[in-house]
Amino acid sequence: MTKDQLAQKIVRAIDKDETLMDVDKTTVKAVLNAFAEVVTATVAGGDAVTLRGFGSFVPARKAAKKARNIAKGETLLIPAHTAPRFNPSDEFYQRVRQSTSLPNSSPA
Repeated sequence: MTKDQLAQKIVRAIDKDETLMDVDKTTVKAVLNAFAEVVTATVAGGDAVTLRGFGSFVPARKAAKKARNIAKGETLLIPAHTAPRFNPSDEFYQRVRQSTSLPNSSPA
């Protein structure tokens, strides 16, 4: 699902709830962009972002390791670094796990 498709689904979900104000797709996309920017900056700064019932975006420290460039036969050293990680909440995990629908995929 693209950001545009997600924004459209959010607009439809908000429209169904008559207690919420009217919003348009442009506003929702702006909120999604701001959300992504804030989460990215927070995790890049070394802090976690936790959304109860959804999950946590956390910085994960990766140790230095050796790798091989098979084409050249060289050994490379990948330095220690921080990578982003998403840890789903138990609620999120169980809901996805119990889902019977799988995305359309072509056999490899």
